Amino acid sequence: MYKLKQDSINRIFVLMLASALTVSGCGLGEASETGKDGIEWESVGDETADNSNSAENSESSQTEENNPSETYQTVTAGTPEEVGFNTNTLKLIDDMMEVQMDYGFSGAQLAVIKDGKLVVDKAWGVTNGYVAPQIDSEGNILSDAYVDKSSAPITTDTMFDLASNTKMFATNFAVQKLVYEGKLDINKKVCDYIPEFKDREGDDQIKGKTEIKVSDLLSHQAGFPADPCYHNNDAAMIKQYPDLFCQDRNEILSKIIDTPLKYEPGTEREYSDVDYMILGFIVEKITGKRLDEYVKEEFYDKMGLTHMTFNPLENGFSKEDCAATELNGNTRQGRFIYDNVRRETVWGEVHDEKAYYCMDGVSGHAGLFGSAKELAKLCQVMINGGGWGEEQFFDQSTIDMFTAPVDPETLDWGLGWWLKDSNDNPGRTNYFGLESSIGTFGHTGWTGTITLIDSDKKLIIVYLASTKNSPVINRMKNGNDFVGNNVSMGSLGLTPNLIYEALNSNNDASIDALLVEMVNQRIRSLDPHYDKYDEWPHVTDAVAWVETLLKRAEERKNSVLKEGGIKAAETLLLKAEEKATHPKSLDALRQKLPGLIDRFNALDVSDIAPTYGEFEILPTNVSTWDDYENKPRVSFPSPRGDTVMANMVAQCTTCYDVAEGYGQFAVRVLEPEKIGNLRIFVNGYEVDCSQIKDNPAEEYMIDISKVSRNGFNIIQVTGLDIFSEEPEEIVEIVYG
Repeated sequence: MYKLKQDSINRIFVLMLASALTVSGCGLGEASETGKDGIEWESVGDETADNSNSAENSESSQTEENNPSETYQTVTAGTPEEVGFNTNTLKLIDDMMEVQMDYGFSGAQLAVIKDGKLVVDKAWGVTNGYVAPQIDSEGNILSDAYVDKSSAPITTDTMFDLASNTKMFATNFAVQKLVYEGKLDINKKVCDYIPEFKDREGDDQIKGKTEIKVSDLLSHQAGFPADPCYHNNDAAMIKQYPDLFCQDRNEILSKIIDTPLKYEPGTEREYSDVDYMILGFIVEKITGKRLDEYVKEEFYDKMGLTHMTFNPLENGFSKEDCAATELNGNTRQGRFIYDNVRRETVWGEVHDEKAYYCMDGVSGHAGLFGSAKELAKLCQVMINGGGWGEEQFFDQSTIDMFTAPVDPETLDWGLGWWLKDSNDNPGRTNYFGLESSIGTFGHTGWTGTITLIDSDKKLIIVYLASTKNSPVINRMKNGNDFVGNNVSMGSLGLTPNLIYEALNSNNDASIDALLVEMVNQRIRSLDPHYDKYDEWPHVTDAVAWVETLLKRAEERKNSVLKEGGIKAAETLLLKAEEKATHPKSLDALRQKLPGLIDRFNALDVSDIAPTYGEFEILPTNVSTWDDYENKPRVSFPSPRGDTVMANMVAQCTTCYDVAEGYGQFAVRVLEPEKIGNLRIFVNGYEVDCSQIKDNPAEEYMIDISKVSRNGFNIIQVTGLDIFSEEPEEIVEIVYG
């Protein structure tokens, strides 16, 4: 997939260089222009030498080239087993979710499509999990929030506020279709479509609005600030520029046009909602329809999607058909008070302030509601090459254009789409995981939504979590830090990581070892939070992890889980009692942990003899290897980025890219006293580590050719003592 995309980029470069014209101003004709960072975007109306792109994207060529009888794949029902998932690993997600419901998490949905089959379609929790705090007109808190599970349960049809996934599955889909049809040219200036889009005479310190291209909006390089609060008359920007205040869809475009640029277009990249608000208006200008009407008619209705809509309460749905978001309107628990601010729980209405107050709930950047399974079906269109059933919306060439990196240096942005460029970029691996293919793409949403499309594996993961349907931890410390963001199932990257584990490792022993390691990682991650405002959600989440491990141990009844659970629980109790200060932390520790430890001790378990894979393990001297200094390597425990909860799998896992029948790596023990329970798995097969533990001063070469496969091979290292003060490097893996 990645190679295909790189070829596509090279082809576009050659074509553009051959046909580039220099054009200045607005509306002077169609041309191929040099974009930012030297990347060129083809004008869809231009002729090219081999007609490989523009012909596919012109209206006249569609009639000639499209096969009207072509049928695209739709999604059918399937089972996890038939597409290769380990169901015990998938059940771990169930176990974790059920436990976290008892610790104040409101709920979630998960849909997984593999090879065109919907194999996971799950829902947990309730549509509104809390009674909101009482806040007076001045923003003073009169009573605290409390858990209330009496609202309607979340079902697989419940619609979530998709937040910024609107950008992809409404706006980008519309833009891709219009580009394919030759009605929109991403190389044209915005003012070609919105003539009034230009600098304010004499006012704008940074000029360049007339030079902004559609591609600049798609790649977030247009120069706009990330989140201008047009709706909030008390916001700093509105106080500086009071004329920009707006709560009227008929006026907001003019306010956007008058917004001062933050940087010269094309010189930087800053993710901005404004870019997609403008793109939504461009779609409306071209089609003559409001964005919600256009995408409903052109996509959702044609695909038979019945739970995908803007403004659900205006389109036949009730509050109970939707998952609620913020408890106190948009006030962040009374911190922000401004004209017309909502104060009641946001339920069935878009949470995003600009979309709600400025755009009547319909904007290019936010406003779409949907269920996980229907959003996953939209993802399938991208794997299908642009169609669904008898309908063709765009083609593979259009998809390649939009999912190719726009920046040859960072490679993690397409045209709107987030791209996984490597395993060294925590900004993507935190969400898509280490085990996803290079070139995987998707997006996230602020309310707790993630979409992941792995075309190489024909795998789609959609996870929708009610992260904002929870109290703000401390509104004065951080008004955007909700309890739901500080529990593991609110971490958008954890669930995709576990889905890949279920696909790549069909060995329950490796999953047991991984679970124990993740619990230990969660306990270790508490250190920066003790005695801080966000201490208690993290501590209670760690207690929930111990209970999840207990649940697994009671099902599996093996000594690995029992012994690992007792050690984890006792470690958490000891460390937290020494360092925790918040009453809620201490309550969770003292009321829950002793009972969990008693249940672990009461378990009647058996030792399961390990089953080792076919590995050749030989002493070696790594320093004598050819080009030793430049060999790739990773140490364990392996910190990857700041998002600990998303990275609990990655912290004990690495990926080795090698062909089937090949591969070797060396193991170097750096801290011998900390490897007493060392276990290493490769693609789920366990390595016999006895000689490594018996003689840790030696370095060992492990030949994995009998278990290797093409592409990423998963190496998992667990059982290390990570609770010492500085366990940064205990074991090192050096790839051969």
